[in-house]
Amino acid sequence: MMTLYKTLIRSKLEYCCPIWDPSKIEEIQLLESVQRKFSKKILEVQDMDYWQRLKKLNLQSLQRRRERYSIIHMWKICNEVVPAPNNTTKLDRFRSDTKQGPRAILFSSSSSTPATLATSTTLANPRIKTQSSITTLYSNSFKIKAAKLWNKLPKEVS
Repeated sequence: MMTLYKTLIRSKLEYCCPIWDPSKIEEIQLLESVQRKFSKKILEVQDMDYWQRLKKLNLQSLQRRRERYSIIHMWKICNEVVPAPNNTTKLDRFRSDTKQGPRAILFSSSSSTPATLATSTTLANPRIKTQSSITTLYSNSFKIKAAKLWNKLPKEVS
């Protein structure tokens, strides 16, 4: 039954997942519910909660698998196994840091200057500014999400 799930169902849910990776919690939960419902039908684990079922069946959550695939794709870009997006050179995409290893450089959507990831607030207006839909789309793109994941890796891995 697990072989059927992995080949017929999960493969469809993970197709092109480094490119198509949902960012809304509702979408993530909707995808995860497919695996949740399927694992519930397996007799030997149907009385366990979802995370125990995953552990018993030796599965990972679909979200964790999408993150893993994004990191693998970033490694391929870093090592020039696949072409980089936007025809940038390797020097433009990564900087070598002796303490942390190679790190992805994030660029803002409006220019080619490195982006700051922290939200700045002023004393006059301490509330966090709302993001426009374009900024939200950009910050949820593969380019940004995968670079953030890549940069969190320890030096030994990257």
